[in-house]
Amino acid sequence: VAAPAATSAPVVSSEPATPPTATPTPSYDTTLYGATYYKREQNVEAEQVSTRPVITQDIIDKMPLMSITEVTKWIPQTWQKTYEYEDIKRGGTFINAVSWDISKWDPRVTAAGGTMAVSNMVYMALLKFKTGVGEDPVNPPLTPRLAESWEYSDDSMKVTFKLHKGMYWGDLDDPYQKGPEIVADDIKWSLLQLRDNSVHSGAFSTIASIDTPDSHTLVLNFSSPSLWLLPNLAIKDHPIVNRHLFEADRQDFEAVGPGPFILESAQKSVRIVMKANPNYFFKDEKGGQLPYIDGVEFLIVPDASTKVALLRTGRVDYAYGATSGRIEEFGKLLESKPDMIAYPSLAAYACCISFQQNDPIWGNVDARRAASLAIDTKGIGDVLFGYNHAPVPLRAAWFFFMDEMPSWDDDLDELYGKYVWHYDVDEAQRLWDSTGFGEIEESIEYYAYSTAYTDTLSLVVEDLKKIGIKAKIDSRDYSAYNGPLAAGELPGIFWSWAASFPGLASMMYFRYNVNGTVNRENINDPLVNELTTKMRDATNSEEMLSHLQPLRERILDQVYHMEMPRAALAISCYCMQGWVKNYQQGSYAGGYYYWGHTLDAIWLDRKH
Repeated sequence: VAAPAATSAPVVSSEPATPPTATPTPSYDTTLYGATYYKREQNVEAEQVSTRPVITQDIIDKMPLMSITEVTKWIPQTWQKTYEYEDIKRGGTFINAVSWDISKWDPRVTAAGGTMAVSNMVYMALLKFKTGVGEDPVNPPLTPRLAESWEYSDDSMKVTFKLHKGMYWGDLDDPYQKGPEIVADDIKWSLLQLRDNSVHSGAFSTIASIDTPDSHTLVLNFSSPSLWLLPNLAIKDHPIVNRHLFEADRQDFEAVGPGPFILESAQKSVRIVMKANPNYFFKDEKGGQLPYIDGVEFLIVPDASTKVALLRTGRVDYAYGATSGRIEEFGKLLESKPDMIAYPSLAAYACCISFQQNDPIWGNVDARRAASLAIDTKGIGDVLFGYNHAPVPLRAAWFFFMDEMPSWDDDLDELYGKYVWHYDVDEAQRLWDSTGFGEIEESIEYYAYSTAYTDTLSLVVEDLKKIGIKAKIDSRDYSAYNGPLAAGELPGIFWSWAASFPGLASMMYFRYNVNGTVNRENINDPLVNELTTKMRDATNSEEMLSHLQPLRERILDQVYHMEMPRAALAISCYCMQGWVKNYQQGSYAGGYYYWGHTLDAIWLDRKH
């Protein structure tokens, strides 16, 4: 979504078969507001290949020892279109094995996978990331969704959206019928719900008012410059919901909207069934109706080995989390499924161990520092990922301020201070003793999205014993974990993921500001609040980056959370059968659970 540096020329944004719509941009540098995964001097065309190279057993055996650059030669991030329009086959059901489970379908209350995956199949956002063949997989541009065009004011205090005409919500009692037309007042209602009545409220806090001068025009007026908001109107966490369904109080267990798929049924811990929406607005490049497929089934399969078995036997088209990020596991899949496709992504930041700031023990900074130093993060990474892991920065993705991904050979003191990505048991013991807490018992809550989570935490528990912290891991039910996590109510130490936001300012503000939507630890640090707000309100990249280093220094010194190792080149979420064509996957932040935006144009080159 990164646009070029400031230019007076209009940016054209449109879907195939939709008339091009000029989208003028004011004089500001959008690079750090829209960018998700930013790669310096990237040449997308040079990186594209016609198809994935043939991977032999010899290559499979060597993969765990390869550098990231070497691996991506065999598992490219993007390739050219490999079929003609006339080859497209309609029909069939795309079957996806996933780790998440059924929760409420109301996306106001959580950013959990199940809710957001289904929401993004049924609802749509104002914009979307344009992914697929010919697009940058890690830095995709924005393109229309509910909005057909948008324009910021010169002072970045207002943005005007023009909505598509002829888009429909679907009938509440028969979603295969068009139902009421989508109008500006509906979008206004939904955005105000997100601002005033949702766990995502911080993302919309600068919206001072919304005007609807006519039925298909929407004007957002801001309290402070809000360039950063635009790409956040495209991510999976911020779909525009159906006002009619919500006002009927039917939003928890029903979802009806204009998206490419209709929710047919859902059975907890079993499956979700979705069918193609015959009234879906968008068409293909020749004007043909989308989606091509008849529907989608999500199979709830938490166990990674079961996912692998389903892939091997061809019973699923896609498995989310089958390999836990380990390249050698993907290599083993290739032994029996040589046409298997993986969509790799470079690590931007990892999942983390978080410390609840409202807790009487973990609100103590020396307790947090001691725990961080007691955990051998490099050793854990070596055990789980071999050589394919790296000490990545906390939340501020490395590519915003470094030319290359950091490695364990870099000066970690210079990069991260004294406590993060370091291992020093003696200093950890000294700090822990200084707190006076003595030996304690602790529980680490998590949800087993993959075996890597359980494996990592098991090793963390062993390391914490060294300084007198007797911890045990507590694998919770999907909803029992994600609900309290989103509300900032998990106690003590806990495993934490945080929804991804495009752009550096968004990443830092939403993660660490007291009003941030994914501030899992209830951080309320005056200096952090000040710096994250300044980053969010900056109107150029230089101003934004000037606040980053002091912010990083403060967060690293206070150890509000500590990163855990992950594969530097991750393929854990992206294993797919070779017969799936035109899957528009991207590796950008927030690309996971974005299936409603990526499945509307796939087709299946197999017997249905």
